[in-house]
Amino acid sequence: MKNIIFCISVCIVSYQFSFAQNTDDRFHAKPDREIKQPYCEFNVPELERIAAKIESNKYLIIVSHPERTERKSISSRRLYNAREFFKSSPYDRPTDSILIAEGEPITGYAYVDFFVEGKLELRIHVNKNAELVVTACVIDPPNSRCSNSHELLFYPCLSKKTSMR
Repeated sequence: MKNIIFCISVCIVSYQFSFAQNTDDRFHAKPDREIKQPYCEFNVPELERIAAKIESNKYLIIVSHPERTERKSISSRRLYNAREFFKSSPYDRPTDSILIAEGEPITGYAYVDFFVEGKLELRIHVNKNAELVVTACVIDPPNSRCSNSHELLFYPCLSKKTSMR
């Protein structure tokens, strides 16, 4: 049954994106909220809003659209961060309720879309080759990032943790 629901969800998302790509701008899927400037301080509050809104028995679909010239691994790292954010405490969503997919590469800012009950709720734009930041923003000093166990759950801190072993 879960496989059927997953296939139907993927088909709906695929149809929506193929429809949006084949029509003019007035028919593109528009999210309820969109973070156009890739500033990390807006990410966590918006993701918390989604976590509070979605019921535990509903699916959350996350689709990452990389910029055409980005390195290949960055889209999967963004999806990993988004999924781990919702799986971590205090949200504790079950893994099987979070569906992730890589969308078509785009020109311009890369972005990550969040669908709740099939509706595009949030789009977060991300700088080229940058992680989707789902922890507190840290700019200075550079050594303060990756200093606590929560940050070590996500990229780029996750890759630092594994390289320290």
